[in-house]
Amino acid sequence: MPCNSESNEINITPAPPWDVPGFGLSYSPVQIPLPSFDLPTELLEDIIGLVQKITALWPGGLLKVDPQFSMKTVLDFIASLLSKISPFLSFYNFIMALLRMVICVLEVLCAIPNPFAVAAKLKQLFTDCLPPFINLFPFLALIAMIIALLLLILALIEFIINTIINIIEQIIKNLEILANGLQLQDANATLAAINKIASLLCFIQNLMAIFIALAAILAIIETLAKLAGFGICSDEDPDGCCPPALCPGFIKNTPDGIPVVGTGVMKYISQIGVDLTSGLPPSLAAVIQVPPLREERWQIYDLAQDATYQIKDIITPSLFGTIYWPDEVLEFPADSQAKRALYTVDVNVTANPNDFGHTDFAGEREFVIKDCIVVRKPYVGTYEYNNALFPVPNTGTLNIEGGLVYEKDGTTPFLISGTQATLNTFIHIADLPGVVTPPSDDSVTFNNVSFTWKPNAAALAGYQLTTVGCMPEVNIEKAIQNSILVAEGLSPVIDKLPPTPAGKKVPSTGTFLPNVNGAVDCVNQALTEFRQNITFETAANFQAAIQVCLGDLKDQTSATLCATLLAGVSQFKSNIEVDNNLQFTSRPIIATVTLKDAIGTNLGTGIPQECGDQMAELLIGTVTFGEITDFSYKSASSNFQAEITALKSGSGELTVTYDGKILNSIVSGVVGGISSSISPIEIAYQFVDATTEPPVRRDEGDII
Repeated sequence: MPCNSESNEINITPAPPWDVPGFGLSYSPVQIPLPSFDLPTELLEDIIGLVQKITALWPGGLLKVDPQFSMKTVLDFIASLLSKISPFLSFYNFIMALLRMVICVLEVLCAIPNPFAVAAKLKQLFTDCLPPFINLFPFLALIAMIIALLLLILALIEFIINTIINIIEQIIKNLEILANGLQLQDANATLAAINKIASLLCFIQNLMAIFIALAAILAIIETLAKLAGFGICSDEDPDGCCPPALCPGFIKNTPDGIPVVGTGVMKYISQIGVDLTSGLPPSLAAVIQVPPLREERWQIYDLAQDATYQIKDIITPSLFGTIYWPDEVLEFPADSQAKRALYTVDVNVTANPNDFGHTDFAGEREFVIKDCIVVRKPYVGTYEYNNALFPVPNTGTLNIEGGLVYEKDGTTPFLISGTQATLNTFIHIADLPGVVTPPSDDSVTFNNVSFTWKPNAAALAGYQLTTVGCMPEVNIEKAIQNSILVAEGLSPVIDKLPPTPAGKKVPSTGTFLPNVNGAVDCVNQALTEFRQNITFETAANFQAAIQVCLGDLKDQTSATLCATLLAGVSQFKSNIEVDNNLQFTSRPIIATVTLKDAIGTNLGTGIPQECGDQMAELLIGTVTFGEITDFSYKSASSNFQAEITALKSGSGELTVTYDGKILNSIVSGVVGGISSSISPIEIAYQFVDATTEPPVRRDEGDII
């Protein structure tokens, strides 16, 4: 509201008569200094040329200087131009996060429909582009904004308190002038004092308008603080890209396959009869329909019943009735590329090559057969010598063929006639002619087999049985990002921070934000009461009331600031370092912790000592050798320090927890094979014994 200078009730008793009548204190308003120089007109052309030269071609267009009368030198013109560049540069990190995200999305779209290419670009999106983009969301970025705003409010409170105290002192002096003016019946002095007091009171009222503007900003902050975070392609989202119905655990959680150790069985059955359809096109083979009496099979299965993931999961319908084998595929060729097969198997089997007609002097030993192709849809049970499906109590059976045979070391190929053997050529008995199955079991069984069966998520996605997000390498990156988000806190900021305490005159807002409007109302109430009766006594009361109002706001702001700092620490962005990894036992190793928020802002910069001390209390260092002191806040360096000492030589490792959570480092994955990972920050250090020999002055003779 506009300030009314006439709404003041001044009750001043005239001052005692002066010893020398006619003398008094004169009142002269403060004059605004104006520039005392003349702009030479003969330089006008040169100035225009200078302005035209000082420009900057920026992405947003051409930036020019805005000439002002206060500009006297070339530096003034350059400073004006730099003031325009600075906001653009400050905003550029925000722009870059958006641009990088757009580029990553475009690269994913360009990789469609190749699932392998899509997976590589999705991995890049999760590791390189998504983290800085997520940092823009309120539940992560708002903490830094709140801290900056609270520090500004604290600075303003200190400024306004000091300013108002100074103004009240001026009011008291003008009241003295007014009293003397009334005594002398000096109309000019009296009117000047009254106007001065009125203007000072209006200045106080207008000064509080700064807080009204801040209150509007705080209202926006409060709205943003109610926004919660979210997971990225969360597994718990039934309508997302990777729900359990589309991405079962045996596919997305097995980057290295599903191992079966020592409980596997491989059963081999030779072929009986001639397969007239072998090698023919499917259309022609379907017409002939003269298969062999018994097909050659290599069956492998697991006898363990308690495995987390079982082979029969492939053919177990999901919630949507989906099984993870395409109905249109009856059989994969044994020579299929491993990366194009739906499932592959690595087998460790003990066998004697001589049993299968391969002359070998080393005899029975362990072999490794890599990348065998699962050629048929799995089933439960095993096909026996008589073509009957026997319900063996297993967890599913795979029909495998192909692959490459190696010795036990996994690198030395096993050769047959100079060619590396496959499962089909290694474990093989010549086809038997005939029209009937044998009367007894002639299969070959390998017990205590270890094998690893590997779902190929990319190939499954190509058959639209899963999504690319189910690929283990993509799922790992997604899971890491989601785990970081959960650890940082997906709840709204308003739920992370306690409400402000109530002051003596300023009530709490019920939220974490200080009651700026309440403080303004408190000051205005005190101002209204003071205006109704302006005296020397009420001036002191007014000053005390103002200090209480702004003191309440300061206490609320300080409490909110400390609470925000305590809650804003990120266990993933904070870091630990030591001044020396190698130190004498007579000296300490200084451990330094820099506490940062989720977007990487140093929370220790420019904060009150009391907030820093509270944060230091939540830091606990753990060493495996020696001892470590408590951490303390160092305002000069904006970090927290502790000392590691040891009485004897030895090595150890330092880890640090904040509020019970260990500080971690994120190793970002790169496209090409390395997956991201999260691991505790461990700083290695070593103490060596200090020498006890007295110092000796050295010369050239000591050089070796």
